[in-house]
Amino acid sequence: MGAHNPPYIQAGLSEGIKLAESVGGSFFHVSAPSGAVAPSTLNAVAGNIVNGDGSGAAGGKLTLLVGGTPVGTTVSDASGNFAFTVAPAATTTYVVRWDRSDNAATYLQSAAKTITVGVPTTSPTLTIRTSRTSAYIGQTFILSGLARPTPQMIGRNMHVDVKKPNKSYWTYSSARTIYVGPSGTAEWWYRYYLDPSKVASGLVARGTYLFKAIYDGNDIDGFLPCQSPTLSVLVR
Repeated sequence: MGAHNPPYIQAGLSEGIKLAESVGGSFFHVSAPSGAVAPSTLNAVAGNIVNGDGSGAAGGKLTLLVGGTPVGTTVSDASGNFAFTVAPAATTTYVVRWDRSDNAATYLQSAAKTITVGVPTTSPTLTIRTSRTSAYIGQTFILSGLARPTPQMIGRNMHVDVKKPNKSYWTYSSARTIYVGPSGTAEWWYRYYLDPSKVASGLVARGTYLFKAIYDGNDIDGFLPCQSPTLSVLVR
């Protein structure tokens, strides 16, 4: 009687040969980026599997695991090399499993590889200057400054805070958007009016005003918070 389903028998024989060759086999190496990577950027978990005689394990079935859950599969090339493309949004630990047969007892797992997700940081700077170092109630003066680096700071929002005479605390004064100056630099400015109608309420007073420009930072692209030096204006 002839054999039934010869293609399936041949496939089973091929898998049996692979399993026999893989006895004593192992992960020769598995690699992943060693330094921090930006969120959701393409990276690789790659490596090589070898048979018991040290030869590359061709056609090996590999599964990528995160916390024991499969997140990808691939097949090794003729030399036993393999690679998974990943794009972790947060720090993630990966394990590669070599599925040497359909029997879980024959599976081999690699050492864990962690891809650390972080954002390269930038330390910006702000300057501040004034058109008047002293002013009278009813007058206006201009606060302005530069933002670095250019052009990365252009279009970002910042604010100016003020500490008024006889006050022990700082208060928010105005939000500003950093713009492109005439020479192409990142700049900001703010017109401060000493409104006489606010003297009676105490919102405007004589004495020394302190000002500083503040950028609150951006966690997404790694721009750190910063603030300018403090500047004083004497109001008479």
